[in-house]
Amino acid sequence: MLKKAIFAIALVLGSACASTATTVLTFDDAVPDEMGVIRNYAGFSWYGFYFQDGGVHVGTGFPDGRPDYGTGTTIPSILGGFEAATPFSLKRLYLSSVDNDDNVVTFQGFKGTGFGTLAFEQTVTVNTGALTPIDFNWGDLTGVGIISNKGFVVVDNVAVSPVPEPSSMALTLSGVGLVGFLVRRKKNARA
Repeated sequence: MLKKAIFAIALVLGSACASTATTVLTFDDAVPDEMGVIRNYAGFSWYGFYFQDGGVHVGTGFPDGRPDYGTGTTIPSILGGFEAATPFSLKRLYLSSVDNDDNVVTFQGFKGTGFGTLAFEQTVTVNTGALTPIDFNWGDLTGVGIISNKGFVVVDNVAVSPVPEPSSMALTLSGVGLVGFLVRRKKNARA
């Protein structure tokens, strides 16, 4: 009887942990609109993501930045981003530059509603050619913005996972507590 109870609890705990597993978004099954733009995919709203030349490009603004007419300098253009209605974690993605080497790309992670409060920021330099893995491990996000100083980038294999709901965490913790109680009870019964 005790073995069956422990097995049932382990099954519940395993399913709770599986619900927070990392998903890798490859865009292979994304359905773009008639212009090639990806708007909604895998539970996210995407901004500035589009298919071109067999890859997923990100870019909506000026390819070499936007001129600041007050100073005559070039400021970065916001290329795009993605957001979700429920919190998520960004684990990793692969990135390369479309046309320019030494492309400085800044990622911004936001919490709150959509692109609410800036919580994380990471800057990387990428070149054209092979995709480079970029690790984040940012949690409890609702949006991610992408800014570049030298134009468009290619993004692929975006690894995300849902943030567990408080009720899921409570269920997991109560299950762990129950297993501990049953094990202790079994030890005391033998003594």
